[in-house]
Amino acid sequence: MCIRDSNTRVQTRVLFSPDSRYLASSHHGNPVRLWSVEGRLVRTFSEQASDISDFTFSSDSRILAVSNWTEHEIQLWSIEGSLLQTFGTRVEVYSVAVNPDGSMVAGGGAGKVWIWQTNNDTTVLKEPMITLQTGEDVRFLAFSADSKRIIAVSAPLIAQNAGATCRVWTVRGEPVRTFQIMDPLNWGQSVWYEFALNGSGRFLAYGTPQNRIQVCSLEGEPIISFDGYTGTIAGLAFSPDSNFVAAGSEDGELRIHNLQTGENVLMLVFKSGQWVIVHKTGRFACSDGARNYILFVDGLRVLDPEKSEKYWNALYTPDLLERFIKGEQLSAPSLSPH
Repeated sequence: MCIRDSNTRVQTRVLFSPDSRYLASSHHGNPVRLWSVEGRLVRTFSEQASDISDFTFSSDSRILAVSNWTEHEIQLWSIEGSLLQTFGTRVEVYSVAVNPDGSMVAGGGAGKVWIWQTNNDTTVLKEPMITLQTGEDVRFLAFSADSKRIIAVSAPLIAQNAGATCRVWTVRGEPVRTFQIMDPLNWGQSVWYEFALNGSGRFLAYGTPQNRIQVCSLEGEPIISFDGYTGTIAGLAFSPDSNFVAAGSEDGELRIHNLQTGENVLMLVFKSGQWVIVHKTGRFACSDGARNYILFVDGLRVLDPEKSEKYWNALYTPDLLERFIKGEQLSAPSLSPH
């Protein structure tokens, strides 16, 4: 997921490790930093590097793959901080992927996808096992859960009159299918590219220029879409069980949607260092600084603060996010009659 400053467009990319022990981040292309989930800086990978374009963990959380678009290379690092292997691409590389068992790494860049087999050789490997042609810059790259296929989404840097294309190959380079996932007539001149593949590799989610989340199958069939965003989609992620998709937008909102029911289950709003979380049942939590901005509406009438005590008592749930993450089925609170 990317966190972007709405004025400068400077981005900070953040990613949880699969074992939920670490958080990796890179601010404006600077070196990747590894943090504990308690907020302690564990280490920095390749401190002299700049222009980091992408990074990802292996499924066992033991390896971090980092792509550098100006150095034209992908590096594999152990989580302990040792450089394991470097892969050269000769041209700009924008995206990186590691297959589930760590035996292959792929990079996507200026019109190409490269696939290498990993080994114990620490030299720069110039020749990949497979090179695939896309024509446009590769903005998203992932292996299927069974490591048999590679999925790439490509689009030109300036997207005027051009859509995005999803291509699926076997890891031997045999084409499986190609389909367009965005209508070029509705694509703006300058957009952010945000995509996510679910754990089973069956569904692809992406943000559209109309600030909508679209989920489709890897056959290109639309599954479901989510509207209501007022800012550009800045990050996407599926839950491990693929029941939910989370999306963050540039205006400081993060929403979690149920893929089965289409419900907006949870919404988090971040403004000026304060935050509010609202569940579909009406339960909410907030930072101390946001309490003065909470208003309750009864019908069409905004209640005076002194008349809102019963709503605070019934709806305020300080451990809301923790209970939601644990999978607790939250019930709607009962409000006593007037």
